[in-house]
Amino acid sequence: MPSELRDSYQAINNRLLERLPTETAIVVNVDTRQESGQSILSSPVLPNRVISSQGIALILARDLYPSPKFGADPYIHYEFSRLSLVATPRWDVGVGAYLTMLEAHGVSEQPALEKLSDVPDRDAVIENLLSWSYDDRLEYLEQRLDEYDSDDQRFLTTVEDGSERRVTELTDDQLELAKQCVSRSVKRPGACYESAITALRGDLSNDRLSYVEGVVLPKYGGTLQAHGWIEVDGCVVEPTWPWHRPVPPGNCVYYGIEFDPREASDIMASRSRFGTILS
Repeated sequence: MPSELRDSYQAINNRLLERLPTETAIVVNVDTRQESGQSILSSPVLPNRVISSQGIALILARDLYPSPKFGADPYIHYEFSRLSLVATPRWDVGVGAYLTMLEAHGVSEQPALEKLSDVPDRDAVIENLLSWSYDDRLEYLEQRLDEYDSDDQRFLTTVEDGSERRVTELTDDQLELAKQCVSRSVKRPGACYESAITALRGDLSNDRLSYVEGVVLPKYGGTLQAHGWIEVDGCVVEPTWPWHRPVPPGNCVYYGIEFDPREASDIMASRSRFGTILS
């Protein structure tokens, strides 16, 4: 394991041991098919079940049935240069975060769900995640934003200037425009900002379209996701995530800041690579 990754992981592991009970779900986004990723699975906190796909591991440290809703401080999220990790004492949060990461990596929904066969009471866990109402999700998202302690400027700016965005069914006319935009978008894992901007290019002067950045609580909940998307007549259109494209399920919460597409495109074009314009 490279020394940088080893040192980062050791720091994470020490903090986990201090803050979390042994009954822990941990989602590790690193290539678990390689030696560095396999080393992560040897933590003293874990494991008794490991589910792995696309370089992402869901580690269930003990049999634990989740309570009906997320509690206070339901997860801890770490980001390092080559490692993303979510740790939680709640399996439903862990499962939701795992499914969200698989979607971001282009895994189809049904195969992703089938990979969870080792999760105790899997069907009940999934049903619980999907049963959250929009209002429950919005309350959860706003609470997490209020409590967020992060150096990530995307979250800080969203807290200060963001607003709830409209997730709803589209009219036939809106849906046709949305599909035209989505058909133009680049579709690559982890490329939401590029996907959103390329969806708008070719129609940047259309005042029915806008570019939005912020955070999302997606279909299976779990953790807040920094994200970029587009809107048609103020309604959310999802160009990136395949399980949400082009119109997200009605209980998903999108919360962000709207930008003029031409301004956003110009900012992106001035940079060497695509990325958030909030930082």
